Amino acid sequence: MSIAAIKFVAHSRDLPETNPEFMVRVALDSVDFVYGMIQRRICTNAAKALGASFPLPQEEVRCICLEAFRRVLRRKQSGFTVVLTAIEYQLRLCPVTDAFKSTCRAISSECFDNILY
Repeated sequence: MSIAAIKFVAHSRDLPETNPEFMVRVALDSVDFVYGMIQRRICTNAAKALGASFPLPQEEVRCICLEAFRRVLRRKQSGFTVVLTAIEYQLRLCPVTDAFKSTCRAISSECFDNILY
């Protein structure tokens, strides 16, 4: 999801004018899209043949994606203040579970800190 957030930043730069409400909606819709995409991929015949499963609940996946967006947008605060505020508000509504904490540690890995965008 961090890569999707980085793409969000890159594509938004190409817009002639940014409407903050539109940008918030795009970011939140991107976050909500992830769970459905994972579920569709798990349901393919190839995935079923491998015994693939995805035990995380939708709310947890959403929170992890929000955290990835927050970490990326925090580096670009000046251009995304409204979007960052909306994402941080949504994050405050998230339950903090062990899976969420461990995934957030993985998101904060240095490999994403070294990407220039």
